[in-house]
Amino acid sequence: MMNMAIGGKRTARQAIAGTDSKWKVLDGIIIPGVPPEFELPPISGGGNDYGFIEERRDAFVAAGKPYTLPVSIVMPVYNRKDILAKTIAALCRQNYPLELMELVVADDGSSDGVEEVIEKYRRFLPIRHAFQEDRGYRLAEVRNLGIRTASHDHLILLDCDMLPVPELVASFMAFLHVTEQAILIGHRRFVRTDHLSDDDILTDITLATHLPDVVPENPSFDDDSSKNPIHDGAARKAGQPDVPRTGDWRLPLYGKTDYLKRSIAPFVVCSGGNLAFPRSLAERAGPFCEEFRAWGAEDTEWAYRVFDAGFYFIPVPRTVGLHQEPPGGRNEIDRVAGRAVTQPLMEDRCPLVFRDYVPHRVNSVPKFSVYMPAYNCARYIAQAVDSVLAQDFTDLEVCIVDDGSTDDTLERLERRYKNNPRVRWSTQERGGIGKASNAAARMCRAPYIGQLDADDMLKSHAVRTMVDYLDTHNVGCVYGNYEYIDADGRFLRPGREWPVFSREMLSLSMIVHHFRAFRKRDWNRTSGFDEHLENSVDYEMFIRLSEVCAIAHIPRDVMYLYRWHGLNTSIARYDQQCRNHVRVIRRALQRTGLDRTWELHVPEPLDLEALEYYRRRPLDLDKVES
Repeated sequence: MMNMAIGGKRTARQAIAGTDSKWKVLDGIIIPGVPPEFELPPISGGGNDYGFIEERRDAFVAAGKPYTLPVSIVMPVYNRKDILAKTIAALCRQNYPLELMELVVADDGSSDGVEEVIEKYRRFLPIRHAFQEDRGYRLAEVRNLGIRTASHDHLILLDCDMLPVPELVASFMAFLHVTEQAILIGHRRFVRTDHLSDDDILTDITLATHLPDVVPENPSFDDDSSKNPIHDGAARKAGQPDVPRTGDWRLPLYGKTDYLKRSIAPFVVCSGGNLAFPRSLAERAGPFCEEFRAWGAEDTEWAYRVFDAGFYFIPVPRTVGLHQEPPGGRNEIDRVAGRAVTQPLMEDRCPLVFRDYVPHRVNSVPKFSVYMPAYNCARYIAQAVDSVLAQDFTDLEVCIVDDGSTDDTLERLERRYKNNPRVRWSTQERGGIGKASNAAARMCRAPYIGQLDADDMLKSHAVRTMVDYLDTHNVGCVYGNYEYIDADGRFLRPGREWPVFSREMLSLSMIVHHFRAFRKRDWNRTSGFDEHLENSVDYEMFIRLSEVCAIAHIPRDVMYLYRWHGLNTSIARYDQQCRNHVRVIRRALQRTGLDRTWELHVPEPLDLEALEYYRRRPLDLDKVES
């Protein structure tokens, strides 16, 4: 059993209108122990709000600092020698220092003389030729090959038919000079360059940049499908209006979401033909999935994993690629047939936006994961797991980490669930609650993750309630309420519930009750569970989550059965848990810099319900400075 949510026992009191309170009042409720002038720093970067990164970029540009970071441009190609030459010619006319640029031509088995183009342009910039045999459409594989071949730690993916405007590389790199936390999304216009040669463009880049927009004639860009149809489906679900057939399909979505800052699923706009990111992003999210061997969706599936890994999606309007429509206007790739192959793969691997719920279908990536650290829970663990499998939402999995149990916990899992694809487990040497929780959370494949202790149970609607909320609200964490049961599962009493979420209240008391769920993206923006705390681990984790994302409470909805059997950590090690509770609060004050102004008053004997913040005296401030 993980640590009990102690410190959440204070009773909420409504503030009386017209009276002064010694304590802060939020939403009409008194926050005991928190003075009115106590202010937590605002969340910076909640959801996809990348404004703090924009501010750094603006400061970098305003300071006139020189560019110093080298960049590798990875350019996939297959038998498009002439179009490739025009794109490279435009790359040689960038505003970014050429000595900081490397081109990697990622060749999917071309036979039309791509090597001649490479040799021609080696006098302008370093070029690497990464070649793989022609074994059919392998765009995902050749992109991965190009990334592996690249020398530098900052990367631009640019398709060979995306002729870059002069400011493309510099506009991307202005961001990459100030952040490693984002993927940068370029834009496109459709043009025809049939009448231009690469020498023309090398001599005068404006011959290309001043070209008029044209209407693409490929089936995937026709009529109401003016973009990748999988992306089009995402836009339709988001209620986006039609866009001009010559325009970038993402612009209406940008207008509705403040350029994705308010988007709940920003990864849907990610198109692999014009992107920039740090190599560390590719290492965390993993390579493009090489099972995609037909046109479409490999970039969106990869972007979904980038999203889950915690990165921000930033549109950069100045990074325009001029999409060179092929001679005659039609592409040799059968995109409609390709889509028929890749869309089912996409739905299987991307549970957000693109997948419709089908009861009892097992997907490679479920929509909801329940993580469960376990230690000597043989008596109860089957009841816990079965309560998950009995949910009325079945697109889920259970991820269990056995923390060195000495009873038959593992044997019971093996006997009961060895053939159940929704139940997965691993074991480790005894490492404590934090280490087991980290291992279990990392095992989770879903974008939404809920917590269940190995001796507790969920009510049958718990997961569906969390999924419905997270699908429709731009928050990183949501929680409901619980009730106590005894060792035999009989009702004991209602759980304690703080009526509304308050960061200020959480700063003193664990009010994020069971059942609770969070986005993998936001958990990945924290440092994970503290592996050095023996208890109060959950309290420390949810304070950290409150620093990076919005948290919401679903009031009066009992979803969780908390078993009170007498061996709970909160009972067996109550004194230690109280001390760690205080330690967690003080560390949070230090992390946010509030310890310079405020200190935690801890009464003797220790009473968690009597914790208060005191403003530091001048002498105390001197001690903090030293």
